[in-house]
Amino acid sequence: MSDNSGYSDDQLREAEYRKALSSITTKVLDSFLRAKGVPDECPMCGQSEMVVPQVQFVNQDNGKDIMGRHAHYGEYIKNEDESFNPINYSYHVICKHCGYIMQYNTGVVLSWYLREKNSNV
Repeated sequence: MSDNSGYSDDQLREAEYRKALSSITTKVLDSFLRAKGVPDECPMCGQSEMVVPQVQFVNQDNGKDIMGRHAHYGEYIKNEDESFNPINYSYHVICKHCGYIMQYNTGVVLSWYLREKNSNV
């Protein structure tokens, strides 16, 4: 356990990672995909109607938007020992025509974003 907080080191690392992911908006994810040369078309059906699931942070007291819309990430693999591993998280880009789901690792997107942010300082 870590400094009387009642949380394990894994839980604290996971909370810190999730907080860092809150900086990845759908606009940032789109910029990442464009910078990497990812085509706008679905690799299965060739259509270009893609959607990214989003999450919105809302103040529980007044219902107002706190931080705008962010790309929602999914945790798609859970270790049997329940330990935290950033590789287990991904962003999904879904074709509205055929339903094909493309996954992009959150760690790769976050690293790119932080490099871009630091190089523009």
